Amino acid sequence: MSNKNENVNVRALKAGLWYTICNVLIRGINFLTTPIFTRILSKSDYGMYSNYATWLGLLTTLTTLDLYVSVARAKFDYKEDIDGYISSIQALGTLFTAVCYLIVCLFSSFFKKLFGLDMIYIHIMFLYLLVSPAFQILQEKHRQFMKYKLVTMLTITSMILTIIFSLILVLTMENKLLGRVIGNTVVLFCICLVIYAYNIIRGKRVDLKDWKYALLIAVPYIPHILAGNIMGSTDKIIITHYWGAEYNALYSIVFTVSLVVTMVGSSVNQAWSPWLFEKLSAKSYKEIRKVTKYYIYVTMPVMGCVFLIGSELIRVFGGESYMECASIVPCIMMGCYMMILYTFFVNVEMYHKKTFGISIRTIIAGSFNLITNIIFIPMFGYTAAAYTTLASYILLFILHYIGGISLGARNFYDLKQFILCAVIMLCFMFVSLSLYNHTILRYIMLLVIVISMLVIIIMNRAWITEKIKAYMNR
Repeated sequence: MSNKNENVNVRALKAGLWYTICNVLIRGINFLTTPIFTRILSKSDYGMYSNYATWLGLLTTLTTLDLYVSVARAKFDYKEDIDGYISSIQALGTLFTAVCYLIVCLFSSFFKKLFGLDMIYIHIMFLYLLVSPAFQILQEKHRQFMKYKLVTMLTITSMILTIIFSLILVLTMENKLLGRVIGNTVVLFCICLVIYAYNIIRGKRVDLKDWKYALLIAVPYIPHILAGNIMGSTDKIIITHYWGAEYNALYSIVFTVSLVVTMVGSSVNQAWSPWLFEKLSAKSYKEIRKVTKYYIYVTMPVMGCVFLIGSELIRVFGGESYMECASIVPCIMMGCYMMILYTFFVNVEMYHKKTFGISIRTIIAGSFNLITNIIFIPMFGYTAAAYTTLASYILLFILHYIGGISLGARNFYDLKQFILCAVIMLCFMFVSLSLYNHTILRYIMLLVIVISMLVIIIMNRAWITEKIKAYMNR
């Protein structure tokens, strides 16, 4: 039994590391190509593409029902024929997406105005949505069975080809926005189509019982996923509606930079949450409290450095024409830090299977974000979106903090520590904002933080090395 557990741990560790590496590479490629596209595309085209991508994200949940989330549980209930189950729910996703597409085509005038897009972009979007769940479902299947090679290869290959094809089309087509959209869709569509056929051939089944099973699991998650998308998307839609695509481009470039931080945090959490669940099950509360402290303290100086280099990040990834939006970088990054903090409590809620409560809290914060965006963006412009988003993440932290306490989080978390860290970083956000016109002072403070981190690492290098070796040899 012990050998079996060790093998599972090794497989889980390898899978977690590779999925993290995969996510970093994907975001890294997007991150590095952002300066290219911001210089090739006009602000208007870049803003319109951001609007397109935003709607694609929202419609992915609405039209496909995110049925892939049911695979995690189906792994156990359909262990004799998981491929048949996958084939079945894939058909359900396509059917529902096709119905949504038909409705959009029948009322095209309304949806063109709602999306702020011409029908050609809407057609491209829905053609991709018809087959895109196939890739998501395959990814989830391999993730649950701790297989990473195929999915990692497909993900990285598709991303590289998409970037190359997009660059070629944007550089050669007169309509550069259309080139960007087609370039971002064609490669993914072809790969998803092949995976779609692969899933059907392996499964060879469509069963209404499978559909009922999947819907009962997936549908309750939809409000949570949608509300999360609302918090990350409606600001850009409202900016485009009231102020135009060029202002959306300014906001979107900052949001793109923040996605890298969000991705790193999410990837680390993918490795952290299984460890936390294991320790909660074993009631190893002292160990959780100790490791959590280190986790939080490490993120603080890293985020502080990002606060201070907002101008430089915008200059690199957007160019001089985007420099006016540099001042909102600390605010957006503070929102990312609050996301990292509240995830600690979301993990506790997930461990106790309180997913309905997670959805309710996300809906409350998402509604608050939507209402404040509608009120303040028309009054104060795109910069208001940064502050409404931060306020929403602070609210979400408070709600999950309360939820965590109700589930006994005070037994294994130092709750005061979370509040103290949040207050310190919020104060530092305003300090960094006040220094944006004082480059030398910013650099001095940045240097002090970096040197302090290096000194701490050097002084504790023996302990750090020992812990890394112990972790790798588990």
